Amino acid sequence: MDYAAFDRLVDERASSWTQELVEYCRIPSETGRAEELHQAAKWTAERLEKLGARTETVSLEGVPPLVLVRSDPGLAASSAYSITTSCPRLPWSCG
Repeated sequence: MDYAAFDRLVDERASSWTQELVEYCRIPSETGRAEELHQAAKWTAERLEKLGARTETVSLEGVPPLVLVRSDPGLAASSAYSITTSCPRLPWSCG
């Protein structure tokens, strides 16, 4: 299988993808504060909508917002908006 077209696509878009990831990582979503969690949920929903998904953000008092994603064929949900450190730096064993 020839991956040249895929490699070209990645080369063309790597810089913009990296910028988006940097933007996302700047959202302090690990604070547990509602404002930052809602900001991360909004960022996530906006990016998914750019890809053609329909989203709905569900907000309830005292819990992180939940982004519902409707796309063909199905439904997915996520309330995790965090970037964590690599495994060796975590306080638990990697296995």
